[in-house]
Amino acid sequence: MQRLKNLIGDFLGYGRCPVTNETYWHANIVSVPYSERSGVLISARALSEVPKERIAQVVFERSRNMTNAFPQRYSLEEITGQIPKGCMRLPR
Repeated sequence: MQRLKNLIGDFLGYGRCPVTNETYWHANIVSVPYSERSGVLISARALSEVPKERIAQVVFERSRNMTNAFPQRYSLEEITGQIPKGCMRLPR
């Protein structure tokens, strides 16, 4: 089923979760904060299936390329501490 969702999501131009590599099409999405005002979008499923340390590592790596991390991006430990309580669920 996930293969079909990914195929449809890719066809429609949806992005993919950097943690699970599944399309965002018809997926529950959360934002994992890497600074006071910014976060990286991931599949909500990752919160229950992937260790929070792995999620934090992906978010930390992604945030290195972000220029809007103002005033300052969180450390790897701070990002890990935000999972899952600091994650914001996005409406579908």
